[in-house]
Amino acid sequence: MGSSAANSGALIRVRSDGGAQAPGGTVLAHINFKRGPRAAPKHIRDSGEDGSVLDEGRRWQIRWHMDGKLQRKRYSKQKFTRARVEEFLRTELAKKAAGDISIATLSREVREIVRFCELHGITIRDLQLLPWMKQRGTQMEERTGQKISPVQFFEEACVAREQRHSQSCRTVPQVVESFLAEIEARSERQGSSGCHWRNLRARLNKFAAVFTGPVSSLERPLVQSWLKGLPYAAKTVNHYRAAVVEALYFAKGQGHCTRELVESIADIDPYKLIDRVATPYSVKEMRAILDYTHAHRLKHLPTIVLVAFCGVRVCEVAGEKGFLDWGDIDLDERVIHIPAKLAKKRKKRDAPVTENAYAWLKLVAKPSGAICPVDRPSEAATRILVNARVPRKKNGFRSAFISHRVDLTKDLKATAIEAGTSVGRIESNYYAIRGKGEPQAYFELRPRQLQLDLGLNSGSRS
Repeated sequence: MGSSAANSGALIRVRSDGGAQAPGGTVLAHINFKRGPRAAPKHIRDSGEDGSVLDEGRRWQIRWHMDGKLQRKRYSKQKFTRARVEEFLRTELAKKAAGDISIATLSREVREIVRFCELHGITIRDLQLLPWMKQRGTQMEERTGQKISPVQFFEEACVAREQRHSQSCRTVPQVVESFLAEIEARSERQGSSGCHWRNLRARLNKFAAVFTGPVSSLERPLVQSWLKGLPYAAKTVNHYRAAVVEALYFAKGQGHCTRELVESIADIDPYKLIDRVATPYSVKEMRAILDYTHAHRLKHLPTIVLVAFCGVRVCEVAGEKGFLDWGDIDLDERVIHIPAKLAKKRKKRDAPVTENAYAWLKLVAKPSGAICPVDRPSEAATRILVNARVPRKKNGFRSAFISHRVDLTKDLKATAIEAGTSVGRIESNYYAIRGKGEPQAYFELRPRQLQLDLGLNSGSRS
């Protein structure tokens, strides 16, 4: 407790540690003792409890500040000396710091904590942690049988606060690095291919190259302007937006930024996608592609046949998840068993082997082994299209199968099951009516010599 003022009306600094006033110390309250109208009885005035001389007047008029508010109280000088009034204020302040905890059990601990605050420059507001520390100490005592002082927990809280402060200053590249490491470790635990991690790395590294400051300094207009300036299609820009939002949610969980910041960026409207008309390869174009592949690129023929006539995706034939094996194709049963590890939806499914696909696959079928000899069949298909003098169409083989299959069978649901997609996706992306006679001619495309033997129209080169 700070010493009392010698004269009435002096400013007294009350401290809960009992020490003398030091420059820069923690001040809990300012108290102004005001002289009352009449003096107290002589026997009270001359014999204060602490030996101090009482001020003249009948009452103490006390003013002090707590939580920025002025407090007032009056005490009879016949019952209270200055020391007892100061003790009351110290008790009130300690109760405020300790919450609902009894001051009788924590007065000494409060003094220790305040001293710790002064040494480390911590404001008195941090004493609000005291109820938590008391509860934590009780739990540890019950668990270990060893009593732990709340001061120890307060030190832990101060260290944690410093760590949170340092984390809040982390830059965007640092957050991206931590986030990518977390995603990579998760991919390894789950045994996934890591495709999602590689996509995130490519997108977030570009984001971190532009925004190099603290993650807490990000603003919605800046991120929105960056997304708008990306030289990509709307769908790709939406992928970038999703990657940034995912990384920011990770940052929020680590305490690097606020929820308001993440929500403001997550509320950026996705770019509207333009409905694209399916552009499947025509019968003439497919004839040119098949003839050239059969004559000059025979090893790539099975991949083209499976995608164009059986509804198998290119990534399911060969990609990061693995390679489709000849053992997965049952030519006798006219079915292709696509394993769950290769299927896009991670669910195994069966694709049909149409009659013309059977004729092509019989030419190159093997008992076992990978069907596709390369891990990037799309690049090989591009070279084939150039040599066959057929313009490249995005997803043209799959669009051709679904469009002609739906037009031939008039059954969207069955075609969706065969192709491993949905009816809604077929209606929005793939379904393009080709005209009478085109679907049947498409699924009659066979090796040229066999087609001549069967007396079918083989089509002409484009």
